[in-house]
Amino acid sequence: MENLVKAVSIIGAILAGAKIIFEFTIGKLSRLREEYRFAKEFLHDLQETDASKKLHPMAVERGYRALAGTRSSVI
Repeated sequence: MENLVKAVSIIGAILAGAKIIFEFTIGKLSRLREEYRFAKEFLHDLQETDASKKLHPMAVERGYRALAGTRSSVI
């Protein structure tokens, strides 16, 4: 009975460690993909020439902050 409990706890620890490693590697890649997609769309929106589709100045400022990675909202 003791051996079964030890085996189950070891398997659980191995699976938890594998999940953490997987989240760091795959999570980082998906986050980078999302940042790239945002930057591409934001820069495309900045180049919009139609006056009715132009971004509000505050949206432009926040977009630049997001691109730079700044979280501070001090004005």
